[in-house]
Amino acid sequence: ICELDQALASGQRALAIAADLGDVSLTVTAQHYLGNAHRSLGNYRRAIEFLQKNVACLHSELRQELFGLHALPAVSSRYSLVYCLAECGAFTEGRAPAEEGVQIAEAADHPYSRVLAYYAAGFRALRQGNLYQALPGLERALALAREVYLRLLFPQAAATLGAAYTLAELDEMLATAGSSRPRPSPGAPLPPPPSPWRWTAMPFASTRRSATSPAAASCSAPV
Repeated sequence: ICELDQALASGQRALAIAADLGDVSLTVTAQHYLGNAHRSLGNYRRAIEFLQKNVACLHSELRQELFGLHALPAVSSRYSLVYCLAECGAFTEGRAPAEEGVQIAEAADHPYSRVLAYYAAGFRALRQGNLYQALPGLERALALAREVYLRLLFPQAAATLGAAYTLAELDEMLATAGSSRPRPSPGAPLPPPPSPWRWTAMPFASTRRSATSPAAASCSAPV
């Protein structure tokens, strides 16, 4: 059951308790869940606020702490942060957390965290329109998810990599055929790949959001 409104309320209570107790572990986990709940709702700006707080407070040896979660919060917070920034078109701002996530995950040699980090790097490049920069990260995420049998992450990586392969093949077909239709310029934002939280392929949606849509409103403020 996905009761996101209740998740937000519970997360805020947990965060308040963590502040009263000065409990770092509870603060990190509360901010993790609040950030991801807002991300699921499309409230990308609010999600970014919580995720950036986790990135800022998880330094030194805390980067290697799991805090009872499936992935290192220092990596998963960067993964979700990169996702939200990419959805807002803030690709430059997403470069550093994407690269840092890979470094932290590989230093810890934590498979779940490594899949998230590789996926984030590939997703950012894909949403920016850099198809061939996206493929290595997405391929590494899928290969590792298959190798260590991460059933939750495998469909996510497979769907997005499949979207990247399809777009790359179409790009090659246009180049080979010498089509008179204008080709997207390198780095032009692409339609979003299938939702990483769906296990089935979905049609691409337009990247041009209505100025009154919730997603557009959530990305209206500068990063």
